[in-house]
Amino acid sequence: MNLIAAFDGAVRKHSDKTFLRSGDVSISYGEMKARSHLAAAVLAEAGVGPGDAVALMCFNTPEFVDALLGAWRLSAIVVPVNHKLQAQELEYILRHSGAKVLVFDASLADVVSDADAWALPLSTGGKTRFDSFDDKMRQAGRLVGTEPDDDTIAEILYTSGTTGRPKGCVLTHRSVTLAAITVALALSITREERTLIAMPIWHSSPLNNWFAATMYVGGTVVLIREYNPLAFLETVQRERITFYFGAPVSYTAPLQLDVFDTFDLSSVRAWLTAGVPSPPILRNASQLAIAATASIKCTA
Repeated sequence: MNLIAAFDGAVRKHSDKTFLRSGDVSISYGEMKARSHLAAAVLAEAGVGPGDAVALMCFNTPEFVDALLGAWRLSAIVVPVNHKLQAQELEYILRHSGAKVLVFDASLADVVSDADAWALPLSTGGKTRFDSFDDKMRQAGRLVGTEPDDDTIAEILYTSGTTGRPKGCVLTHRSVTLAAITVALALSITREERTLIAMPIWHSSPLNNWFAATMYVGGTVVLIREYNPLAFLETVQRERITFYFGAPVSYTAPLQLDVFDTFDLSSVRAWLTAGVPSPPILRNASQLAIAATASIKCTA
C-alpha cells in the first residue's frame, strides 16, 4: 500500500486526464508519470537509493511533485522543508535527517549558500550557482526505480521547534496512504474533484490529506505557488475549484478586499479550515456561503 502504486493505477485508468494545474501549465497523469521517472533518474545519479533522504525546500510548484514522486520511486525518504527557514535552521534539518540531496527553489539560493551541510544542492525554477534539477531532468533517461514496501519510510516531517530543536516525525507509506484514503472517504473526494493547494505543500495537511487524497482518487490538483488573497480568488474562479482547505486567515484576507463580491466562487462544494479557532466571520460563514453557495466546514 503506497501512493506510487495508487498514482500509477490512476495513470492506467485515465492517462490523459489533467493531474496538475499551475498557472497556465497543465500536466496530465501520464505526463507526470514520465516526469517522475526522469526525476528518479536525476536523484539516482546524485547517489540517492532506497532509504536515503531527499530534502525538498520548494514552493507549491510542479517541480516539488516531480521530486516527491521521483524520490518515492527510488524507495527514498522525502523530507519537506519550510521555505521560510533560515540557513542555520535548514542546516539542522539537513544534518539531522541525513539528507543526501536538497532540491530547492532558486529564489532561496542565498539561504542554501549560507547553510553548512553535506546535502547535494539542486536548484529548480531558475538559474543559480548550483546545478539545476530542471536541466538534469531534461537530460535524464527514464528510470523505473524500486516500488516501496508498506513499511518503507515515506516522509520525515519536522515540527516547528518552538520549544526546542525540531523533531522529525517518521511516516511510512502505509501511514500516508491510509491518511489519503481516510480523507477521500470521509469527504467524498472523487476523480471529479478540483482541489486547490494554496497553503504550503510541504506542510503535513496540504501534502498528506488534500494533495494525496486527490491524487489517490485521480482528481485534479491546482497549485498556487504562494498564497495571495487576490490570486486565491482569481484561481478559484478561473479553475472552477471544488474543494479547498486553508488556515482561517486565508479566508478572512479575501473578505477584506473591495473586489471580493465580484468573484464567482459557486463551483466550490466545500471550504475547510483548521489550525486555530475560527473567527466569528467564518463560524457564521454568511459572506462566503452567499458568495459561493457552498458548504463551509470549520474543523477547528
